[in-house]
Amino acid sequence: MKISAYTIDTSGKTQSIDAASFAEKPRDKDLVCWIDIEAFKPDELVEYLKGLGLSTLALNCCRDAGSYTRVVPMANELFFEFSAVVEGDEPDRMPVSVLCTDNLVVTLHQEAIKQLRLNPADLADVGLDVTMSGMIAIMLLTQSTRLSRMVRMVDDKVESMDDRLDHDPDEVTSDEIHGQKDVLRVLDTISSEQSACFQVLVKVDSKILQVNELGALPQVIAASAQFNHRTVVRLEKRLGDLAQRFDMFQQDKTNGRLAALTVISAVFLPLTLIAGIWGMNFDDMPELHMAYAYPVSLLGMAVVAGSLTWIFYKRGWFE
Repeated sequence: MKISAYTIDTSGKTQSIDAASFAEKPRDKDLVCWIDIEAFKPDELVEYLKGLGLSTLALNCCRDAGSYTRVVPMANELFFEFSAVVEGDEPDRMPVSVLCTDNLVVTLHQEAIKQLRLNPADLADVGLDVTMSGMIAIMLLTQSTRLSRMVRMVDDKVESMDDRLDHDPDEVTSDEIHGQKDVLRVLDTISSEQSACFQVLVKVDSKILQVNELGALPQVIAASAQFNHRTVVRLEKRLGDLAQRFDMFQQDKTNGRLAALTVISAVFLPLTLIAGIWGMNFDDMPELHMAYAYPVSLLGMAVVAGSLTWIFYKRGWFE
């Protein structure tokens, strides 16, 4: 289990502290404390958190951290879980659990996620003081913004595929379409969980998360989460339409090739018949003894093939 502990004063200054002895010392009421715990085992985690004076329900929530999306308001704590987006070559999903109590935030996750780092300077940018409610709001807004960026990147790629499919369908590949489908499946899970969690959180008004002091920020967070999810759903539908158009184009190419082979077969079928007739081994075949039988037969075959090709062309069979 990897534990990192910090304190944040009212000016936004962040200072690292000893995580091992943090639970043994009384907390300064003028500081917001943040403990980030990574790669934890449930029993080991609960044993460490017992020293923080948490309720039994809070400890049980932490024991089951990472199980599912939820918001659990308590008398003196607030616990919630959501999925964060891990940016990389391909976005990934990271379950994140957050426990809040008086001037203390505990974040729980199994793998490293640098995008989870709280930045107190963001509070000043939106005109908020360094408070527990402000830190939680900034955390939610940051995660929603990062997801918005990933969704926009996928939107741009889908738009590019749409344009290329209109102008030159051969530039689009099946692997490219299925790759974006895999990405959207991940983003759909993240966006749906964030939307459900954040909309509940911004309606919770407790002494831990005082929504009223945050101004319009809760509405912005909820609207952003909803917009992300609606955009992902729209992109999934659009990508499904692109996949259908791609399949239709591939089917048209296959049908065109089969049509060309059919026309070629139809042209050469009479020639095969002529060759088969004169290939029979009968003794009485007077044409075999004519001086010009061979060139005449070749000319006749060429005329038949040319005539059929012209007829098929005029009827548009080669288009």
